[in-house]
Parts: sequence; structure tokens; C-alpha cells
Amino acid sequence: PCNNYPNGETQDYRFKVVSPNNDVSVVNIVSPTNGTCSNGTQFLVVAVKNNGSVDQANVPLVATITNGASVTTLTATYPLLTAGNTVNYTFQTPFTTTSNSSYAIKAYTNLSTDQNKSNDTTSLSVNIAAKPNTPTGTAEICGTGTVYLNVTNPNSAANYLWSNASTVNAVIASGTPTSSTSVLTNYYLSSGINGNVGITSKNNFPNGGGYQANGGNYMNYTSTIPLTLTTARLFTGYAGQVTVIAADVSNVNTTTGSYSYLPLATSTIDVYATKPTPIAGSQPVNDPTDTGAVFYINLPLPSGSHSIICTTDATATIFRNNNVTGNAFPFGINNVFTITGNSASSSSYYYYLYNMNIQTSDCVSDMGTIVPITAPTPVASANGNVLSSNITTGKLQWNLNGNPIGGATGSTYTNTQTTTGTYNYTVTVTDAFGCSRTSNTVAIVVTAVQNVNPAEIGLVVSPNPNNGSFHVGFTTNTKADVSIELINTSGQICLNNGYSNFVGQFSQQFSTNNLASGSYILKVQQNGKVYQKQMMIIK
Repeated sequence: PCNNYPNGETQDYRFKVVSPNNDVSVVNIVSPTNGTCSNGTQFLVVAVKNNGSVDQANVPLVATITNGASVTTLTATYPLLTAGNTVNYTFQTPFTTTSNSSYAIKAYTNLSTDQNKSNDTTSLSVNIAAKPNTPTGTAEICGTGTVYLNVTNPNSAANYLWSNASTVNAVIASGTPTSSTSVLTNYYLSSGINGNVGITSKNNFPNGGGYQANGGNYMNYTSTIPLTLTTARLFTGYAGQVTVIAADVSNVNTTTGSYSYLPLATSTIDVYATKPTPIAGSQPVNDPTDTGAVFYINLPLPSGSHSIICTTDATATIFRNNNVTGNAFPFGINNVFTITGNSASSSSYYYYLYNMNIQTSDCVSDMGTIVPITAPTPVASANGNVLSSNITTGKLQWNLNGNPIGGATGSTYTNTQTTTGTYNYTVTVTDAFGCSRTSNTVAIVVTAVQNVNPAEIGLVVSPNPNNGSFHVGFTTNTKADVSIELINTSGQICLNNGYSNFVGQFSQQFSTNNLASGSYILKVQQNGKVYQKQMMIIK
């Protein structure tokens, strides 16, 4: 007794609070999360923590994914979870999610010796994003080798892909506005992408390669749009950490293999040994029984030309092939993401990341069909000295002998040349797509006599165009010699008839079946004046 109590006594006790030896938990559902895009091969990624004081081997994991009456159950075993460590684990069996649907996900550990069951389970309700509207657009064929492509009312957050067929590997261009050299009957337009690139497994080439400590090699890539490397299959000989880096590589020494790099994005992942019999350190041989595992990487890949570097900590080893055949660079999804080379400068080497899944931040839409139009070729004509274009919209530029005329950007242009000679004019029209087309050539012949509006004598050439047979009619009031010439765009005289002391109404049929199709000038000269009409021969 240490006080005056009628009954009882005071006692002191010391309590020592310690972490349980055995306590593992699922602390978070990493992927999918709210707003994730629909996916036919969605992998469930969970964060698992060893809260206990001892390492745990073969930790059983269970997950259920519920969508209405449909329940999918996934099971797995994590090989070794060290005390105090948290790892992301990817269940190796994917499931399907559909757009605009909800999924109740519950994941938990099922360790029989767990001393604290209260933290074993975590749950998340995931709403999958709605599918984007099918995009619409326009396509214009410009000549024989270029097509201009444009999206109607584009979304700035969308990544647009143009394809020559309704498959992901048929992409011919990306973005808006853009262009392609593929002239097709139909184009297919979609937004977003979710696809896989790279060799699917090391065992596709089983007779060469090995597990490397430290890593450090890289593969080069080119991407037309920003992407995320979500998952990849790795073949790991020993557990540890692997760091995947998107980077710009420089100062490459091909003799020593050294290089410098500027990191653009980094992801470090915990890897367990996928090799059935883990062995520490580099192993120069392939283990064909190692089927690898899918790991969640979640690495942003900037657009442009960059590299993907893989390094390891002091313990992890990762496999690379060195006898790849028939896989010359580049390969991947053309006009989206292609692997263009590697640090070994040899296509027989493939480094570390197999069956890489790449995705855009925007979800994949359905494909819309775009029927192209053909850009019209402008037709130039002349009425005396005044040249006209039949196309009056867009950006016009008149040219003299193939050279642009300063300030001549209207739908008409008046010849200002006075020196005797033949002057060849064209007009180039650039439309809203950016397509530039140049017209036929119109030759204006300047002589020492005065060029006069052909309407003064009622000059008529019909039909126009014609096949080389045509009628010429006009009326003169003054008796004088008349000459009639037909001149091609090179200034050559193809027809030359003369009539002495003519006055009155002229009417005559001409046949020039030996002339090629093209533009010609019919020139009537009389009494010191010249009257000109453009004529087209089409055969």
C-alpha cells in the first residue's frame, strides 16, 4: 500500500508496444482508378505492404471485381515481401472493362499467420470513362502525291490518328491539320490509342541472351504523340529494383559503351524474381522455363525521338536477347510509336522491356470514315490583255514565265508587257487545306501592233474547248489584209492563214487534227490591230 485507501492498493505496470511479427496488408488500389479508359486487357495493380518485423514469403493475394451480377476473382502469390517494404503488384490475369461502367474492386491479403486482420483489405469503386464521340474530318487530295487531312472541331486534349484501314497498325498520319502521301479512296479517323509494341517474349529467340546486373542499355524510339508506357513484361533473374528512364542520350562512345543522358521521366519499380531458380549476379544464359511477369511501369513517353534506359539496383537482374533475327529497325506502330535502334547499334539485341503497352491520356474512340475530295486545278483564260482565273477563292498568285508577279494576287490580272514577244502566264491557287495547284499556261503574244478587245469585231471561236476542229467568225468594217494565226504555249505558230483586202463578215471552219491537247491563242490581225482568243483543244 502506498496511500490511505479503505480498500485496494495502487500498482504500477509497464507496457511495451511492438509491431507484430506477421502483418501484411493491401494499402491501395493503384490501377485502374476513376476516369480510366475502357480496356479489353486491364491489369489490376495493388500496393501491398509488410507492416510486420519479419520478411514474408509467398504472400497470398485475392481480388474481386464486381460489375453488376458479374464477379471476377483474381488470385496471386507474392514471392517475398521484406519487412517494412511496400510494393506494387500486378495481377497477371487481365480483365475487361467497358466504357461508362462502374466496378467495385476489393483486394486483400490472405496470410494465415497475419496478426492484424483489420488492415488486410482495401476497396475502391471505379467509374470507367465514357467513350469519346467518333471524330469527323475532311480530306483533300492535292495532285498525285499529297493528301491534306483535317479534323472538324478538334478537341485540344485528343490525339487524332488517320488510318488506311480500321485497325490500329494501319496509321498513316497523326494530328490535325496534317498530311499524308497515301492517296486512298477512304480514310479512317479516330482518337486515342491503346496498343502493344516490342518483342512479346524473350523465348521467341531462346538460343541467346542472358540476365544482366546493373542494366544500363537503352532502346531508341520515335513517337508522333505523347504516350504512357503502362506495363511491360520483364524477365528478372533476381529480386530488387529496376528504374526505367525516358531520356535524351548524348556523348555516345561506341568503343566503351559509355554515354550521357538527360532524364525526361523516371519510374522505379520493385521486381521479384521471375526465374524459377533465382541466382544473384549476371547470368549469361537463357532460362527457357522463365516466362516472365507483367510489371506496372506508368512512365510518360514524350513525343519526338528519345531513348528508354533501364538500370537496376545492386541486386536485381534483367534479361536481354542478343540473337534476335528478322527484326530490323524500325518496328512498332507506324506513324505512332516505333523502336528505331539501341545502344548496341545492332538489331540482334533487344533490351529488357517486352510486349510494352502504350496508351494515350485520352480514351480510344470509334473510327469515322472520311471520303476525300479532289482539289480542282484552276483554269486560266485571257480576253485580250486581261487574264482571269475560274477559281476566285483562296490565295491566288499570278506567274509570268514560271515566276511569281509581285502583288498579282487577284482573280484577274492585266498583261503590262509591251515589248514584242510571247509571255506565258499561269495562276497558282492555294486553298484552305494548304493545297497549291497551278493552272494551264496562257500565252499572250505582244506585237508591234495594238492589242484590242476581241469583242470589237465580235470574234467567236466555237466550240471551245474542241477536238481540233473549230469555227472562227468575226466582222470587219474596214477593208484590209487579215491574218489568222494559232499559237501554242511555247509561242510556236501552228496555223497561219492570210486574206487580202478583206471586209465584212468572216466565217470559216478549221481542222487541225495534228495538234496536241492544250491551250492555244487564236490571233486575228487586221488594220494594225490584234484580236486574241484563248482556245482549248482536248482529245
